[in-house]
Amino acid sequence: MGTEMLEVIGEPIRVCAHFRQGWVSPLWFEWKGRCYRVEQIRNRWVTNEGVGRCYHFALMVEERDDLYEIYLRSETMGWHLGRIDVSG
Repeated sequence: MGTEMLEVIGEPIRVCAHFRQGWVSPLWFEWKGRCYRVEQIRNRWVTNEGVGRCYHFALMVEERDDLYEIYLRSETMGWHLGRIDVSG
């Protein structure tokens, strides 16, 4: 029987993203020296954060079964890895 665990990270990451016609789509991100290529964007949503907004993405990456949440803060234009849903 599989188990799922939510791991909160909250760390800055490097991201390569495609910006087009008001949409942003992450292509890959780098965390702790490893590159994760985005296979699928499962969901996207926006939250208000202080005077700016956070653009959130729930992603599946190549060669992993885990779901990653990354977000872009408009105030700083910095990307962060929010959390990982780890499938066991």
